Formats: sequence, C-alpha cells, structure tokens
Amino acid sequence: MFENKTCDYCGEQFAKNDDVVVCPDCGAPYHRACWEAHGACAHKAEHKKSAALQKEAEPAEQTEEEDFVGAVQAELSEQKQRGGAQQELPPKLYCENCGAKLVEGNEYCVYCAHKQGDPITKSNRKYAAVDPLGGLAPEEEIGGQTVADVALVVRNNSAKFLPKLKALAGKKVKIGWSWPAFIFGYLYLFFRKMYKYGIIFIMAQVLLFNVCNFVLGDPVAKTNEILATQYNTHMQAAEPTQEEYYKVMEATALEMNQTGVTKQLYILIGINALVAHLACALLFEALYLKHCTDTVARMQKSAEILGGMSKSEYRLNLMARGGVSIIGIFIGYFAKTAVEQIVAYLMSFFGS
Repeated sequence: MFENKTCDYCGEQFAKNDDVVVCPDCGAPYHRACWEAHGACAHKAEHKKSAALQKEAEPAEQTEEEDFVGAVQAELSEQKQRGGAQQELPPKLYCENCGAKLVEGNEYCVYCAHKQGDPITKSNRKYAAVDPLGGLAPEEEIGGQTVADVALVVRNNSAKFLPKLKALAGKKVKIGWSWPAFIFGYLYLFFRKMYKYGIIFIMAQVLLFNVCNFVLGDPVAKTNEILATQYNTHMQAAEPTQEEYYKVMEATALEMNQTGVTKQLYILIGINALVAHLACALLFEALYLKHCTDTVARMQKSAEILGGMSKSEYRLNLMARGGVSIIGIFIGYFAKTAVEQIVAYLMSFFGS
C-alpha cells in the first residue's frame, strides 16, 4: 500500500512489511518508530496554516457536501458554547490502529474493531501495520463483488488472499497453487468453511481409491482374505491370548510380503493421496474465489428478501459465514469416514 513512498522523518522508502502508521489529519505515512519518536506529524504546522487559510478563504460556490459540513461545524460550535461535547470532523479515512482505509468512514474499523480516537494498546494492536485489504481499495471488485465484502468473508489472512483472488479472477484458466491445500487436502477446505466442495473432494477421493484398487487387482480384498485365513489358523482357543494375536499379525504381514500385496497397497495409497492432494492444491484458489463471491451474493439476496437489514448486520453476517473453523476439520474427518463406510457397505451389498 505504501511502497514507493518515503517516510518524511527518516527519508527512507517503505518496504513491503514495514510497520507503517498514517497521520489522521493528512494521511501522510511514517514508520511507527519515527511517529512514536516525534509524537506528531511532520506537517503539523501546515495543518494549522491550511486550516487558517481555509477559514479566511471565501469559496465562490459551495457544494452540498461543503454546505453540510459547514452546518455541522456551526452546530458543534453552538454546542461548545453551551458546554456540549464537540465531535470530531471530518471523519478519518484511515484506521489509526491497522492503517486500513475505513469503509464509508465508520467510527469503528470493521477489520480490527478499533474505535478511532481511542488509545492504541497492545491488546488491540495485533493487526498493526497489516492492511487487511492487501493494498486494494474497498470499492475495487473481485469476481463481481467489492473487495470490502470479500475481505469480510476471507477474514483470516485476507491481506495475502485478496490480491491472489483478484489476480485469479482476471485469468481465463483459473489454476493456482496452495501449499496448505496440498499438505492437508480436503481438510483445508473444511477449515475454510467450504463444506460443499469438501464433500465433493471426499467423494472423488473415495471413488479414485476404489478405481485404483480395482486396477491393481483388489489388494484390499486380498489383505482381508489373508487376515481371515491367518486368524482361523491361529485362533483356536475360545479366549485367545495376546501372543496369539501377535502370531496372526506376523503371519499376515509375512504372507502379504511374499505375495506382493503389501507393495500393491503402498502403490494404491500413494497414488490416491498424491492425486487427491495435487488436485486440491491446484483448484483451491479457484474454488475459494467462487465460495467467497457466492457467499456475498447469497447475503445480498437475503438482505433484499428480508429488507431492513442494516449495513452493520450485513457485515456481521458475512463475517459469521467466513473466516476459518477448527471444528470444520473434525467435521471433514468424520464426513470422510462416513462416506467410506457407506461406499464399502454398498459395494458389499451389490457384490453379494
């Protein structure tokens, strides 16, 4: 956001990950260390001079916005004379805490929840110097939806996701790469609350497993057959001991190695995992782009149907449907187990 700009105190150009704050009056950027060392904007004198000149100058023609500001200033001046509290005017454009542009000049920053004018403490500085919009303007579009709305769906790590999603939206072939999706596979989809696509990936992975199992000569059925044979051979007693269980496992492993079933199982598991995780890594960003834009579109439609939904309620609903979910990981794991059990039951039912 502040690249190719320089700090007016130290004269150094801002780097991508520098801790940057902006002057609430003129928007001039500074290194946080420089700002805290001097305690004020380098153009403070110019602020006063500009305010004095603006007060003396008589505009030839005032716009409706200027008329409104003048009326509010007059009202505030009267309140001050009557002992009333004077409010801050005009509204600030940048959040004092995280440096992001304030959407529609809200008093509270939607992204870090900091109230403009309140002291900045360690507890609410965790997002400091991180622009949640990734350097994009709130009114820009990603896949037909505004950056501000998509950011509320992404929430976690939005500064990195939004530029990627915007770049991907402009491509004809929407293929990207996601390391978390490659490492965790379908579980990462559930983590990002992409439940529909997570179920589709689980079904595809289970289907791929069974197809590969058939092509390799059904090593799963051979393993079960060997295990059953060894169990019947060694389990003669009504209450088998632990040593007898060990004998079954050793004999089963030996026979599987001799017949080549172990190698087939390794190939089956390896192919299934590699293909599934590669597909998830390559398609994740495109699916996430569709997930975010579809979520915004559904919320807009709901707002139209319900009517009377305020902007704050609209944003809170978007945030509730976005972000990440640790519980989603467990949902994904149990969903895969359930799908595997259902497929196994259907195969045994139709095979018998």
